[in-house]
Amino acid sequence: MKKLIVCMVLSLLLQVGSLYILNNFVFINSSEFSSKKIETKKDLTKDINITIPKDADNIYLSYEGRYLIYSKDKTLYIGETKTGKENQIKTENNEEIMCYKWLDNRDILAVVEKVKKNGSERIQLITYNAIDSSKTLVKEICKYEKNIEVKNITASILTGVYYIDINKNGSKSLVYRIDRNDDLKKVDINAGVLDNMQTMQHEDRLVYQDKITGKIFVTSPNKQLTFSSNKKLVLLGIDRNDVLYMGEVNGDKIATVIYGKVNENTFSWKKVAINSPVSRNDLYFSNKSEILINDNLKESVKNLTTGEEIEYEGKLIQMKEDFIVTMDGKGKLTYKNLKDK
Repeated sequence: MKKLIVCMVLSLLLQVGSLYILNNFVFINSSEFSSKKIETKKDLTKDINITIPKDADNIYLSYEGRYLIYSKDKTLYIGETKTGKENQIKTENNEEIMCYKWLDNRDILAVVEKVKKNGSERIQLITYNAIDSSKTLVKEICKYEKNIEVKNITASILTGVYYIDINKNGSKSLVYRIDRNDDLKKVDINAGVLDNMQTMQHEDRLVYQDKITGKIFVTSPNKQLTFSSNKKLVLLGIDRNDVLYMGEVNGDKIATVIYGKVNENTFSWKKVAINSPVSRNDLYFSNKSEILINDNLKESVKNLTTGEEIEYEGKLIQMKEDFIVTMDGKGKLTYKNLKDK
């Protein structure tokens, strides 16, 4: 037994000694290697092959531009941008689409529609999957009444909430909230009629503007946001980092963008002046909290944050995260990268 123990100890000492010699003398000049994950972005601008009517209205692309929706003669169409295939969004049982919006990072539309159920007209929220044209009921919202309009849908995939702005007779806004458990509740707002509303992506908080007074409010907790500017302000949007963007208005154009987070002192928010004021639709706020601006006369899109600028031909349809979408005189769409690949 003693011999066995001695042999085991000697063997252990020999192994430790060998490792010590290798580590401190043999491999002392050896290179150290480390692995690093390299992420490559796919080029979303390749193989785009779709042509739409030149007089199409309300053209909006899904998150990565795989699908688009447009209206023509009061009819909605979904198009697959690489194949050019189009389908009319057909309604069943005389449903009427009142409002729609692409969900972030999804090829899915959030749709508010009017339907007839059990002899009465109702308003409900559904989702429409562009990949397989399937519809899923999310929640019935309220009873339909004459002169009701659905003005806006805003949603967050991360928190799983939808907010729907329903206007009655042009004089009163009702905001409904639907969460990931499909629970419905009416939101208590400090405004008679809303101009715009946006939800944050990481927090279940709604930012909205009173159309009459121009005041800006945020929920959870409810408070008014005040700014040092003495100019008329409009709520422009919120990016994926929950950065809120306000615009100082000159006439009906945006002359300055003020931006920051609602938990920060609004008097310390950043300001970016726009040399030639633009409309709201000519502004885009990226996931990196960068501000992009379209100049229709120069046919160019400029990143006001980095100074980079890209030219295009035709009519600009939409600015996306990594590319812009233009349409030529025949209705053919082209995607162009914002940065060289």
